[in-house]
Amino acid sequence: MEPSLARRFTGEEHEDVDRSGNLQKLLKSIEKRKSKNAGKSKKQTVEVDSGVECNTEVEVGDSASTAVGDAPQSVYVENPEIKPFHIIGGHDFEKSKKVVSPLPKWLANPTIISTDLANLSIKVKKFKVLDKLLIQNLKDSGVKYLFPVQAKVIPWMLQKECRENSLIRQSAPRDLCVSAPTGSGKTLTYVLPILHSLKNRFVPRIRALVVVPVQELALQVLDVFKRYSKGTKLKIEVSTGGKTELLAEQMKLVRNISGVGDVFESRIDILVTTPGRLVEHLNYTKGFDLTHLRYLIIDEADRVMENVQDDWMHILEKHINYGSAKQSSIVSVKTLRKRRQPQKLLFSATLSHDPEKLKQLGLFQPILFTSVVNDEESLGSKEDYIGKYTTPQELEEYYTAVPIKLKPLVMWALVNRGWKKILCFAKSVEDAHRLSQLFGLLLAGKTVKELSSKLNRKERDDTLKEFAEGNVDILVCSDVMARGIDIPGVNYVVSYDPPKHVEGYIHRVGRTGRAGASGTALTLLDPDSQKSVFLQKLQQVNKANVEEMLIPDTQYIHKLEDYRKALVSLKTALEVESYVQKKDLKRKKVSKKRRKHKKLKSKP
Repeated sequence: MEPSLARRFTGEEHEDVDRSGNLQKLLKSIEKRKSKNAGKSKKQTVEVDSGVECNTEVEVGDSASTAVGDAPQSVYVENPEIKPFHIIGGHDFEKSKKVVSPLPKWLANPTIISTDLANLSIKVKKFKVLDKLLIQNLKDSGVKYLFPVQAKVIPWMLQKECRENSLIRQSAPRDLCVSAPTGSGKTLTYVLPILHSLKNRFVPRIRALVVVPVQELALQVLDVFKRYSKGTKLKIEVSTGGKTELLAEQMKLVRNISGVGDVFESRIDILVTTPGRLVEHLNYTKGFDLTHLRYLIIDEADRVMENVQDDWMHILEKHINYGSAKQSSIVSVKTLRKRRQPQKLLFSATLSHDPEKLKQLGLFQPILFTSVVNDEESLGSKEDYIGKYTTPQELEEYYTAVPIKLKPLVMWALVNRGWKKILCFAKSVEDAHRLSQLFGLLLAGKTVKELSSKLNRKERDDTLKEFAEGNVDILVCSDVMARGIDIPGVNYVVSYDPPKHVEGYIHRVGRTGRAGASGTALTLLDPDSQKSVFLQKLQQVNKANVEEMLIPDTQYIHKLEDYRKALVSLKTALEVESYVQKKDLKRKKVSKKRRKHKKLKSKP
């Protein structure tokens, strides 16, 4: 090797050396050695733990040649002692296949219900399954035809079909699960057969318990029960907590029999409640007896099952079985008859198929009734039962791509198109509050209100009433309104923020297009951070009926300056609001401290 090259590799530096020329000489030397040793190169097979054979070419040469960046990347010095070896931690980085658990037979083979609400054929006056009094109440309420889910499920519940294939036909009917689109008449589907079965009772006992996720839905269910129970002696109450004292509710549910000590009797036959309030009554209300319970209805079942507050289902079952005879360790038809459990009725637009969640409910030989949209492929993946993500036929579903900062201007453009009675969903209570104020500033002359858990019950009822009467153009709310609540007259549903899950989307858009009426749902998606994620979720469940709505920026870009002014005004309003809230909180603390000091001072 030339001296200059040797000095170069040992790290010596000489300013008088032409580095460019030395590099050229070095490369020529490498090429010469490569051609000289080409016949001596060998191949060696290396075994990798992934099971794939890798052939690595190995070059033999001077160690100096391996120090240059242009030299071959794989270097091997021939050594007969080298043996095949395993690479520790080797991975192929391929996406693993999703493990799909098979559906239970009752989920995989449901009874199909039509969703065609435009061509109803079952007349109420010819529906001889129901009691004449209930049929008359339906007529008085203006109901002429039954919806498909009602015409299918009610006869099953009232006739002997619910006891077929049951080992204990005389005591335990099969449990029922109904998955049908929002607004398809699920509430009346369980209200009518329960009233029919209990109308001739002699002594008040809690024989039907309806569990719902939110207070608003509980009040609506109560209204349906009372409307169609006219002429019967059944007593129905609601218990949801809120600002209602527990003692006041206790007095409505049970009463102490005078002169008999701690003996209580029930005042009601049917109770509509929420999971949290139910647990309170089970723990603290004396005489609250559910041992006569015949029906346990879980409305919006997937949402209620997510509510693990105080483990309400376990406490409820423990209370139902309390005081019964000692359970036998041997399971037989005889022992099963002694363990009479209430018939469980589950209703939801997106009923869960999760085996773990369904196992918690302890369903007995369940049967599933589900809906499928006509002229459309099954809206569910292989892991989901048919019809899990079905929406009404009358509902038109769209999405539009718009940057997050321009979404308020798109709302202005929609209102400018003539959209009225819009139900707008935000991702949180705080966002709903800010958006309602911003829309109020941006949409001059339009009435905008918010509906969230920050409002008390009276304020929420008044707001819903104004919206139903057409006095509110945009109602901004959080997802508290997305579950089962029937808001009359919703023409449009706009998801300002896309929901996290497809189930949430189904319940949101279900606030319009109810009971055969037409409706439109629109989801605003940021093209960079939201669009691809949202559309991928829909694709995963084979929901392909959501089309894109194009809203050119030319329809709203001229309002940009007004939008900036509205943002400045909003910032000022929020600062004032925050100051007032802090001041009010401080005043309450001072007042509380004074009362405490006065109470201590009054003590001897």
